[in-house]
Amino acid sequence: MSSLRIGMGLAFLAAAPAAQAQSVGIYGAVSNPAFNLDVRDAMLCTQEFTEVQYYDVSTFTPDINHIQNFHSVLVYADKPFADPVAFGDVLAQYIEEGGGVVFAAGTFGHLHPIQGRVVTDGMMPVNPGTLVAPGGNLGIVIPIENQWLPGQVAGHQLVYGADFVDLGVGSVHVDGASPVAGAESVATWTNGQEGIVAYEPGDSSWGGVVAANLFPPSSVVYPNGWVAGADRILSQSLLWTHGAFKPSGTCENTYVTQDINCNGIDLSEEYTVDVNDPLCAANLDPATGLPYDSVDYYYNYYEFGCTYFVGDQDVDGDLLVGFDPLAMLGMVSILTPDGNPASTAVLKCDNCLYSYNPDQFDIDCDDVGDLCDNCVYVPNDQQNNDGDCWGDACDNCWLVDNIDQSDLDFDGVGDACDTCIFTFDPNQSDADQDFFGDACDNCPGVANSGQGDSDFDGVGDFCDNCTLAVNPAQDDADLDGIGDTCDVCPYDAGIDQSDSDGDGVGDLCDNCPTIENADQEDGDLDEVGNPCDNCVNNYNADQRDSDQDFWGDTCDVCPIDPDPDQEDADSDRAGDVCDNCPDETNVDQADLDVDGWGDACDTCVQEADPDNLDQDFDTVGDVCDNCPGMANVDQADEDVDGKGDACDIFAIRGGGGKYSERTGCDTGGASGLLGLALGMLALRRRRVEA
Repeated sequence: MSSLRIGMGLAFLAAAPAAQAQSVGIYGAVSNPAFNLDVRDAMLCTQEFTEVQYYDVSTFTPDINHIQNFHSVLVYADKPFADPVAFGDVLAQYIEEGGGVVFAAGTFGHLHPIQGRVVTDGMMPVNPGTLVAPGGNLGIVIPIENQWLPGQVAGHQLVYGADFVDLGVGSVHVDGASPVAGAESVATWTNGQEGIVAYEPGDSSWGGVVAANLFPPSSVVYPNGWVAGADRILSQSLLWTHGAFKPSGTCENTYVTQDINCNGIDLSEEYTVDVNDPLCAANLDPATGLPYDSVDYYYNYYEFGCTYFVGDQDVDGDLLVGFDPLAMLGMVSILTPDGNPASTAVLKCDNCLYSYNPDQFDIDCDDVGDLCDNCVYVPNDQQNNDGDCWGDACDNCWLVDNIDQSDLDFDGVGDACDTCIFTFDPNQSDADQDFFGDACDNCPGVANSGQGDSDFDGVGDFCDNCTLAVNPAQDDADLDGIGDTCDVCPYDAGIDQSDSDGDGVGDLCDNCPTIENADQEDGDLDEVGNPCDNCVNNYNADQRDSDQDFWGDTCDVCPIDPDPDQEDADSDRAGDVCDNCPDETNVDQADLDVDGWGDACDTCVQEADPDNLDQDFDTVGDVCDNCPGMANVDQADEDVDGKGDACDIFAIRGGGGKYSERTGCDTGGASGLLGLALGMLALRRRRVEA
């Protein structure tokens, strides 16, 4: 059985040998939602994975498309799976396609076991047993051949970084979970039960499977949970199942197997001490019951002898000593001969004081070992940290606790502190200090922490010049602060948005502010809309209406005399009420005698006659007719005496001569009769009413 599975890739994910390129899924059927979150955080804090997601499989069963998002998965349960058979079938297909699976306690116990093809097709590393919680602070121990010890070939990858796993007061595990044929036992419980079992079912294209006989949630969320070491066991198991590995440290311990006094000399090269010296004889090795016989257990033996014993300074069991001034570890107080403090010596040759790491792997060479470095790949010897498990030097939110380091926009700033979670914005500019970065702030110049956007146009209400109208361009032609889309007068500056007639055109720019005219038609282009223009077809911007008849002077046929009906019988553009010849076309309205009757209809053009009388209807008015009582259109006056021939008794007409002795009118003959008839006609006058 290989201790390091390298080169195995997924059919659906590109093979990535480096640990940090891995994506992991946690599928727990849990009674407490905090369990899955705790396991996820523990895996993230190992800094071995770029992504860890978790799901409660007591409520749903993932399909192969769902589970294929991950390089490897951890499966466990403390309540029944939603569908143990269907889930088992999916896991079997996942393994066949190269995915790695770590089964933890609950999945191969008697209460809530996984079922389906993953069991029937022989992919489980162990036979099922009985889930128990015996208590007693039991743990998992790693056989010497699998441990990562100084000076020997590397141990098993599944237990890298651990020499003992403290499983807490409950010690939850499965009794009787024996390895199947071909599986490898890597570590055992202190009570002899199997602890970690590795298995490679099928051919080389299949993923690996591990049975981690422990309950994954820690004592932080579960009183019976593990205390220390299980996180490292689980993370290493997840890496192993699909052939990923943690790269060797750039800086590492290649030769020292033990250096308790931190003098740079390996135990094998140190001299022995005088065990007969009472100071030396007083310090006994609990493993042998004999005095420690090597100089390595004493600080500066050649100057102080066995005065300063340091054999109890190795707290993590890797035979190296680290320095922690708060816990008074790695410190030797040197006294004067009379017993007064003289100086303090520091022992500092273990780069992970509380983590078992005899190899001292230190990828970033910052003198902090990888197993305890809160920035494994970024040098940070001071280990400054905001409180989560990521050091400030590599934490994408170094002032905010964010164990998951989620960064949805991949701008290097974690979602927990990113002012633009979904927008690439490494600069994090936030001009208005509203905690929304300028790159995604819908009002970058105005503080609006609520980011309200009533019209959903991408411009926040606080700075939107049309709050209720979509206008992402924010066009404002008149620069009045009101966007063109909602400005009732987009080309006339003014904050007054009154619209008295409700036609959508504001009073400020409406050419008919009191009459609805959304089309703003203006036939004569005088800036007065047709519905309210008193001369629709005549330019009259001043709308002058001298006679107040609602017809403007420029189009009123009688601009001085009210005539709302605009009657003009002769169509000469002089209305009937003011036309001096209402029935005769006389555009010039000429009135030579100034009697109120136009020349075109005046019966006496040159003589004033306000009544315009014409009693004989011969179109010659009485005041100028030489025969006003007798029709004589031609006005003949042979004797030029001012009386027309038609009525002149002295005229020679109808047989009478100029020298006739008759003194009266000749009544004989046709002429006489005609004259008599005309004379008897009643006089009439015609007055043309204006």
